[in-house]
Amino acid sequence: MEPVIYRVTQEQLGNDDLTDFLRRAIARQFEGKEYYVAKEEDVLRPTHYSKTPRKLRGFMINEANTTGHAIWFDVTDVKSITWVG
Repeated sequence: MEPVIYRVTQEQLGNDDLTDFLRRAIARQFEGKEYYVAKEEDVLRPTHYSKTPRKLRGFMINEANTTGHAIWFDVTDVKSITWVG
């Protein structure tokens, strides 16, 4: 099973900082739950929807007393970032 990858566009981001934007999205996803970001990773790789490598930023999220979750964001179309990776 392929992981869910959320695509982020420059229009969605606007003038916001990418990391702040993504962390707010994660906070909304886990609202009301106790969680923490255990790891953040940038990778360049093909996806299930594109054979051309895409810029992906992943977060490993751990919830209290449960297993971890991997959340990936495709940030290829965000032009305001400098990519390291």
